[in-house]
Amino acid sequence: MSCQEVIKRKVIYLDEFFVINFIMDFIVLCITKKICKFAATYLQILLSATFGALWSVIVLIVPENIKGAVNICTYILISALMIRICAGKCNFKELIRGTAILFGVTFCMAGSIYMIYYYTYAGYWIRMNLLSDTELLMFTALSVVIVGMIIKQIMVRIVYGESECLVKIIFNDKCFDLKGYIDTGNVLKDPYFKKSVSIVDLESLNFGGDSIRQLILDDIELNTKVKYHMIPYNSLGCESGMLEVITVDSMYIYTKKKVYAQKNALIGLSTVKLSSDNEFDVLVNIGAVQAENCIKKLKFGGCYGFKSCGRR
Repeated sequence: MSCQEVIKRKVIYLDEFFVINFIMDFIVLCITKKICKFAATYLQILLSATFGALWSVIVLIVPENIKGAVNICTYILISALMIRICAGKCNFKELIRGTAILFGVTFCMAGSIYMIYYYTYAGYWIRMNLLSDTELLMFTALSVVIVGMIIKQIMVRIVYGESECLVKIIFNDKCFDLKGYIDTGNVLKDPYFKKSVSIVDLESLNFGGDSIRQLILDDIELNTKVKYHMIPYNSLGCESGMLEVITVDSMYIYTKKKVYAQKNALIGLSTVKLSSDNEFDVLVNIGAVQAENCIKKLKFGGCYGFKSCGRR
């Protein structure tokens, strides 16, 4: 008489496995971006999360005899590549730091999920209800991510609504109309001229496609006129560096309630994108909107009185 063994096999659906890993990678990358202050767009995070989820599927189906090598590759190379895709251009030190924070966030999340899952009533409910319905689980996870993104965008809009402004920069008989953001954290001062420095996205300043930076460097007289120089800084996604600074003829800042003006304003030329979603071109120094720079109060709110001169 033979004994028949019944072997229970756990069936894993690759599409569901991909979606769950994608959602978890997306959440981890969002937290990592926030901690590291990467100027990453949602598209970059989505691409990075997709790459990580695809690799998790590959790891699942590779032969057992090479699992060790694949796991080493995952923990070192793949994690670094995910940070590189998410962060864009970054130096080696920032890459290592981002990868380490990615691991830290992952471990903390795993520990928190384990604790909730096994030691709380919420975990019991998840085991009894949510995990018994895979489609419900995937729908819930996607809903949490989407709702989180919507809430974040609403909060961003509220913050931008209070700090957004229009900026008019007049430079060498040219006029630029830009979108600005009054950054209370920007208190950068020029150590030579003892004046506040507002930071402008270099790509937004151009003469018919010609780089304003290149024109200044090529023209000695213009270089002297704008007092081109460099100052140290420790922002814009880097620990430290040198920021190119020029003097423009004037800068006008139009907020919802007031208009401010700075003659011979100092402008820092940033080669790093200031806003990942192109919300603004100028980080206005808080010193530029002080009372002594106010030239007009607007009675009805809004940036009234702003006459566009166009980019010429």
